[in-house]
Amino acid sequence: MTLMSSLITRILLALFFLSGFAGLIYEILWIKTFSFVLGNTVYTLSTVLAAYMAGLALGSYLIGRWTLRNRNPLLLFSGLQLGIGLACYVLHEIFQVHLKNLGAIGVLDPSQTGAILIRFLLSFALLLPPTFLMGGTLPVLSKFLARRRETLGKTIGMLYGFNTLGAACGSFVTGFFLIRLFGLNATNGIAVAMNGVVAAGGLVLAVLVPKQEDGPVERPSSPARTPGLPGRVRLLLILLMFSGFTAFSYEVVYARLASFLLGDRIFAATTMVTAFILGIGLGSLLIARWIDRDGKEWLWFSGLQALIGLSAAITMIFFSDYLAALSRFESRFVFGTPWHIVTFRFIQTLILIGLPAAAFGAIIPCVVKYISSVRGTVSMDVGLTYALNTVGCVSGALVTGFVFIPVFGTYDSMIGTALLSLLLSGIAIAIWACHRPVRIRAVFAAGWACAFAAVMLCSIHFKTYPWPREGKRLIFSEEDASALITVYEGPAGFYLYGGNSMLSFPIGRTTAESVQRFQAHLPLMLHPNPKDVLVIGLGFGVTSGAFTTYDAIESVESVELFPGVVNATPLFHAFNNDLARQPASTLYVADGRYFLKQTPKRYDIIVSNVCQSDVPGSAGCYTLEYFELARSRLKPDGIFLVHLFGAGGRMLFKTLREVYPFVEGFLGYRGTVFMAASQRTIRPDAVRIAEKLAAYPEFRADLEHGLVRNYEELAAHHVFDQNYVDRLHADPAIRLLTDDHPILEYALQSSGPDMYRSAFE
Repeated sequence: MTLMSSLITRILLALFFLSGFAGLIYEILWIKTFSFVLGNTVYTLSTVLAAYMAGLALGSYLIGRWTLRNRNPLLLFSGLQLGIGLACYVLHEIFQVHLKNLGAIGVLDPSQTGAILIRFLLSFALLLPPTFLMGGTLPVLSKFLARRRETLGKTIGMLYGFNTLGAACGSFVTGFFLIRLFGLNATNGIAVAMNGVVAAGGLVLAVLVPKQEDGPVERPSSPARTPGLPGRVRLLLILLMFSGFTAFSYEVVYARLASFLLGDRIFAATTMVTAFILGIGLGSLLIARWIDRDGKEWLWFSGLQALIGLSAAITMIFFSDYLAALSRFESRFVFGTPWHIVTFRFIQTLILIGLPAAAFGAIIPCVVKYISSVRGTVSMDVGLTYALNTVGCVSGALVTGFVFIPVFGTYDSMIGTALLSLLLSGIAIAIWACHRPVRIRAVFAAGWACAFAAVMLCSIHFKTYPWPREGKRLIFSEEDASALITVYEGPAGFYLYGGNSMLSFPIGRTTAESVQRFQAHLPLMLHPNPKDVLVIGLGFGVTSGAFTTYDAIESVESVELFPGVVNATPLFHAFNNDLARQPASTLYVADGRYFLKQTPKRYDIIVSNVCQSDVPGSAGCYTLEYFELARSRLKPDGIFLVHLFGAGGRMLFKTLREVYPFVEGFLGYRGTVFMAASQRTIRPDAVRIAEKLAAYPEFRADLEHGLVRNYEELAAHHVFDQNYVDRLHADPAIRLLTDDHPILEYALQSSGPDMYRSAFE
């Protein structure tokens, strides 16, 4: 390789790194933006990812075939990058202009098949143009760089590895920094600018480098002269497609496991994607050092699949021990700011999935090396390999998210996928060993059978799922595509978990129950004559149940994202006034924001009873647009109530005041602040409260279990009045919380005593 060709190769690798970086910026932005249209559910995430990967597959295959007739791949690469930037810019503008109209598509119940199909087709149509162009970049650059068959595997491995490492960096920087610092619109602009830089670089190289003639690797000049696929090649491609299926099946399951490590915070999804992609990139780069030496691609494929299956099975079987050990280590040795904790948990995730992810990264270069050594059509072979692998990825994401986890659960889904990986390994090793001596075939067959049997037996014998929690007894468990919902009984009473995050403070032996009742008592005291109530976020049902004690209430509608939480409601009948049996009560399973978009009803009181703001999806219930949506569903004298646990109180007060002219604040339990907002004045009235207590004895009795019992106690908690809120609203230094810039989503909570810090630090 000459000095000039080496320099060109390095420049192209750098450009391809930036291309991958921009691609993952777009993916994270699209997932967040579609959540505003389709709701914060796992079905939405699976649909967007499937549409994204389908576009990549189609582009890789079709552009890979067309590249065979193109003599200037660098010019084509530059055009693809320019097209990606323009398409993504237009797509983002469509989101900004037509976002509310897109949200109106579908019916009120998002679980219906027709609505899901409409949203999938919508996602596919919008994402197809940019992802189609993205899919063509790898086969185009492969045609230019893969000039020698003896270094073909190394070239493909380097290309795939640099692009994937760029994607990992893009995911990490976007999730942790870009959106937090600049917002969604500016971050999209940064990605478009990066595509422009890559396009300019490719154009300069296309002008300086002469047009390419077909070499010894890229033999045919047209698809008509392309040789067919031999039987072994077809079989290997089928195995690769199933390998792609297992890859995204693992990613969906590992994402569920990562929530136990990362606590379901906003960084969980970013860390998971970054760790998985980083492992794939490193695996691709590592295999590039050896793949061209021995020509044992079938043996490599078999070994990598066995490594993936065994590591996944071991992780699942002993995950509870792994989680307990890391928690003890963190409590003893990890100190400092919350960012130190996030860094440590990022390393935990790398340890958890680094090995199988690296193995997946090494598989594609192996397959491309083998197929191209047989046919000699690099760009077309890369496109075909990448396309079939991506088709498997799409299928794995959809089947695991929509079928495996809802039907079989996380544990059995992981073990089943691990057994499938071992089966792929067995088929590959059988093909490789078919012409070897009997002794070699016997050794490999015995080793594979032992591994397969060990995984099956150990997964049954050591199964402990849901995992036990120290000092707590499991009394309820339900898992579906959205979350693993568990209820434990322990020292503080009942604990409700979604994954590894508590969805509500424990009730039974703490004052948290009184605070949850306060969310109902407060607006009931403030509103002159409430009839219809909407509670977004069910929890134990204590808040919704407290509303039913007020006889004048005609309807209490509760919206909960997780079906398991709704199904667990009867367990807490002693605390929620037997909510499930109350005639005025109606329970919905839906995303709260989506429900507000679709329901035609107007309410006297809307309570936003969501988790703390740094849990994924919850930050969308603390923004200007969400408050405007709630206002549109309130009656003229309606009251909107939201609470905040943690930092960001000044921003929240200012954002509420931007939407509602009257806002009052009340201090709750351990720094929790309750903010009541309305179109009309809502100051506490002593006479009105006294009349309500006299007229509704059941409500008065329920107040005895709450945070306040009369006007005097309510006045004592009224610490943030209208004048205070107006001063915050006039302060230009305080920022508004918006969908474009969800600042609260990135608020890190401390651990220990400082966790319950004031919302106004």
